[in-house]
Amino acid sequence: MDYTVLHETRYTYSSPVTVSQQLLHLKPRSLPRQVLHAWALEAEPGPAERREDVDYFGNPVTQITLATSHQALSVAKNPP
Repeated sequence: MDYTVLHETRYTYSSPVTVSQQLLHLKPRSLPRQVLHAWALEAEPGPAERREDVDYFGNPVTQITLATSHQALSVAKNPP
């Protein structure tokens, strides 16, 4: 059985934010009975830095840093 998962998180701030760091737990973990076929993550505004890592429990995490002034942030996990 195959699933397509779409996810979007939107943040809006009352005043402009100059630097923002986000730790995202959105990428599904591949397991013997769960296989990840495709993965895409988009952030608007685009991050100045992006780092993929694995947490203590073996789950994928993505850290993004936005270094431009913004009053809203949208993070979307979409199939490619």
